[in-house]
Amino acid sequence: MIDKPPPLQQVLPGMDLHLNYAAPFTRWAVERGVMHQPFVVVDVGVQGGENPRWHVLGDHLVVYGFDAIEEVINDLQRQSAGDRNRHYYWLAAGDADGERSFYFNATDPCSSSFYEQGVDRFGLLEHRRDQARTVTVRRLDTLLADGTIAQPDFLKCDVEGFEKDVFLGAREMLRSVLAVESETNFDISPTYPMGHFGTLQQLLLDAHLLTFDLSYNRVPRASFVRALASKGRTDRAALADLGKPATLNVLFCRDLIAEADHQENYSPLASHRGWIS
Repeated sequence: MIDKPPPLQQVLPGMDLHLNYAAPFTRWAVERGVMHQPFVVVDVGVQGGENPRWHVLGDHLVVYGFDAIEEVINDLQRQSAGDRNRHYYWLAAGDADGERSFYFNATDPCSSSFYEQGVDRFGLLEHRRDQARTVTVRRLDTLLADGTIAQPDFLKCDVEGFEKDVFLGAREMLRSVLAVESETNFDISPTYPMGHFGTLQQLLLDAHLLTFDLSYNRVPRASFVRALASKGRTDRAALADLGKPATLNVLFCRDLIAEADHQENYSPLASHRGWIS
């Protein structure tokens, strides 16, 4: 009998944006006291904590983390007890202030989502145990206006398809951030008729944020995974380079030099993107 192939999450490699681990300039700026203000990171979907890349900033780093999963925030609050630069909230970010149903996947909490999952051809639903929960949702602009958070320099967003709602609720905040990191994909849906990546790109262009870098994984169809399993091929190497690009991790940044030198490239942006709402 052929063993059932493992969940794709267990066999596909993780992904992250390129990182200069040496970071000599940042380390120099921190050590010499060049930084006179904190560097503020807002992390929406903070499960697992903020990315360790930020820790090179030392005491100059201030983090505001949000997650719809109460257990995640309880753990982070316990781990950061006494740290005045770490602030974690059991809240979801969205385009309206209120409450909303959230589907917690007990099998893989990282794939929990505001969207109830339908049938798919990648075999991922075989490994879900969703629990419907009610969570509080707040616009990031609301949290900024009421003083809950400071204006961020960097916004990270990983919310399993809810990214558009997060950005629609952060229009004022986005005008002043230097960069945004977001999970996305090339899929279309009734929520994203122009495509997930295309929609986010259009929204972020309004804040002069351009695509700077990306990384991605590939996910083969479940039928193909089963065919490989029938031949005993369930190892990571057999699957890592198969299938179309699935999940993307994208860095959007402001190009301040281009904004100064070529203002004509930015002035008509808003008038051409009224289709996003």
